[in-house]
Amino acid sequence: MHVMGFAITRGIRVAVCLLLAAALFIASATWANPARSQEDQGNAATGPIDPVAGAWMTYRGERTVAGEPQPQAFSLRVTYEFPPGAPPDGKVLDAAVTETGPEGEVVSSRTFSLQTNDRIYSSQDGAEEGYWLYWLAPGLDKDDTANVESATELKVVEVQDFDFRGNVYGVAKMSGSGVELLVERRTGLVFRIAREGGETLQIEDTNMLAHYPAWGYCLDDAAVGGSLADLAEEYPDLVEVSSLGKSAKGRDIWVAHVTDFTSNEPKRTVVMDAAAEGDAPEGCSFLLEFLEELVREAGEGEESLDLLRQLSIYVVPLVNPDGARRWLAMPDPAESLLIAGQAPRNGNLVNINRNFDMRWEEGSRDPSTWDYAGPAAFSEPESQAIGRLLEDVPADLYLSLHTGGDLINAPWNWSEDPGSNPERSFYQGLLADLSQTFPFPYGIGASAAPFTGSSTDWAYEGNGASSPICFDLYMHRPAEGELADDNGGLLSVYPQHREAISFLMENLQSYLAVDIMTSEIEVEVNVPIDAVVEITVSGKRALPNVTARLILPEDSGLKFSSMAEKEVGLGDLEPGSSAKVTWSLEGRTSGSSTATVVVTSTYPGYDHIPGTYGAEVRISISTHRTLLVLILLSALILLVLGMVFLSMRKHRRASGRESRAE
Repeated sequence: MHVMGFAITRGIRVAVCLLLAAALFIASATWANPARSQEDQGNAATGPIDPVAGAWMTYRGERTVAGEPQPQAFSLRVTYEFPPGAPPDGKVLDAAVTETGPEGEVVSSRTFSLQTNDRIYSSQDGAEEGYWLYWLAPGLDKDDTANVESATELKVVEVQDFDFRGNVYGVAKMSGSGVELLVERRTGLVFRIAREGGETLQIEDTNMLAHYPAWGYCLDDAAVGGSLADLAEEYPDLVEVSSLGKSAKGRDIWVAHVTDFTSNEPKRTVVMDAAAEGDAPEGCSFLLEFLEELVREAGEGEESLDLLRQLSIYVVPLVNPDGARRWLAMPDPAESLLIAGQAPRNGNLVNINRNFDMRWEEGSRDPSTWDYAGPAAFSEPESQAIGRLLEDVPADLYLSLHTGGDLINAPWNWSEDPGSNPERSFYQGLLADLSQTFPFPYGIGASAAPFTGSSTDWAYEGNGASSPICFDLYMHRPAEGELADDNGGLLSVYPQHREAISFLMENLQSYLAVDIMTSEIEVEVNVPIDAVVEITVSGKRALPNVTARLILPEDSGLKFSSMAEKEVGLGDLEPGSSAKVTWSLEGRTSGSSTATVVVTSTYPGYDHIPGTYGAEVRISISTHRTLLVLILLSALILLVLGMVFLSMRKHRRASGRESRAE
């Protein structure tokens, strides 16, 4: 995240101090754009510096020297040290600046202390101080202004293109008090600073931003939120956008819920996320493009709209916005093992994809390592956000996108042995089907060294209402030329990945379908009732160790017969098989009740693999015929009694006549 630095030599101390005082923005700079919210204004310069952006920075510069016809070239290398772990706000770090001349000779070397909370530096003897600038607010536009301390105001005088290390970027040129800044508009990174008649400094590192084109490949949280909000505004019946929470550095973690909100059909649920690692931004922009294409096609065509009638899709494009932001600004991590180890992690130096509560205790406890799993499982707000989503949404399919070689793998990440997955035969069949669309390596288990605490392992272990189909989908980092403006974006770079995701969504029902067939039970007399349910595995996923349970409403007046069991074991059900279960009920009642059938299938040692399924049984009991029978019986009894009474009376009369006759 470091784009500028200054070394102050004894000979140019006054000049550079003037430059710093006039041009370098402190974290509390107030942006005078009335369109921004108060919260946005407070975050304009984005809080404390993030020392894990790199332990060194290099800049090239030119200095105008009196009596010399051409500016004199020089170079600055800024280094600093910090202890392992996440530096707290206000931490003072040791920093040093070395200046070299045109031939690489060392001109001067000075040491400084650097405060992390406001980017203030000062020399160890207290004689010099100033500010190092790393980035400003993204999205700067013409006429936006910024006050430096309270003395100097800089204004965006022009928005233009700027060639930076072979790529053309949109920049905002800011000017005021003899100082000029070039700020990359999408990220807020400062490319260059120049002082009239003095120094010009420009970043020299192989900055990671230079690895990506200017058309929006790497996005920050504000850009992701804006892109999703635009889509929701255009298609309100198909897209809803919300924040899952804040990152370690206070940035939003956006989620888009995509479905046909006008449809009440039962739906399968898909969850996709990307960029849990800061150095893996490819999946973020890919998902944004995939989502936009899907929604636009659904808005225009019946076939895609029908898919959204069947699916409820949740997409989290940028799980780790702090890490992605840092990745854009850091020097090439390949040149520094220290930096490379920091690249994937979040603002607290934790690897989010090691922080989930699945064998987390076996992960790294060393904060200086790149795969640091954190002080506790789910210690990080980013993993908490994904965990809440997967608990709230009973996902049927969960895909997590990462950067690497093109491949796809099923759980477990903690084991490279396919036999450790209890559903290896199911996944083998699914991956074989998928290989027709995705002609890259695939497998079950870790594709490289096993690791613990991953999101897919946690989701698959059964922490929701049912265990989803889980995959880690990897994509290569695009080579030079793959990301040209006219090549159709990332969907053209990763066409097989797009087809693989589409295949999984379109065929999800065929793999997971479990039918629980019930018919409405109508009873007209108060006698024992048999509730019969048929369970059929119509998909390709087997159901091991099946149990079926009937749950009666408390106010139904029904109860299980003395010999009936509430929960019935059905054994293992293979794809294509069926089983019937019958519950005998009794009770004196009338009216209608809805009983619930819960079918649970588990492998030994796991809670919900493959999952829990439910259905309803409607039981209607009527006493109308019983009352009619009672009335008729009563009438018949009265009739009989009447006839008996008349007969007895007639008999008594006859007997009386006979007595009188005698």
